[in-house]
Amino acid sequence: MEEYKKSYKGLVIWLILYMAAFFVPVFLPAEIKLITLLCYNIMIIGCAVLTYMIYKNEKIYWYSGIFYEDAAKMTSPQRKAYAFKMFKRFAVFAVLYVIYSVIAYVTGVHSGVNLAVASIGLVGVALSTLNIKLE
Repeated sequence: MEEYKKSYKGLVIWLILYMAAFFVPVFLPAEIKLITLLCYNIMIIGCAVLTYMIYKNEKIYWYSGIFYEDAAKMTSPQRKAYAFKMFKRFAVFAVLYVIYSVIAYVTGVHSGVNLAVASIGLVGVALSTLNIKLE
């Protein structure tokens, strides 16, 4: 069995790329409404990507409230099962928000509504993961 090593290297790399991704829309020759929707999508998709990385690499101790020692005691399938439940919720919301964004842009939904949907949705998804327990 491979040793379960503690490392935050992937998280740091993700964080740098996540922050850098926000510079891309700023330089696009597009209207502000499209740029803000792109930024909201980067935020939401970035969270889904992070949860996928945690699932793939089994770094569940990156989640708040989980200690490395607890994760190390678990088997690989247990860590993956826990992380996949988190990833699934964030991925579903990311897909739904992309669809919402296209509709919102085409129909001219106010930017404040777009922000509210993104913020409330992301907070809602995060809160919905509180009932996922380590097994």
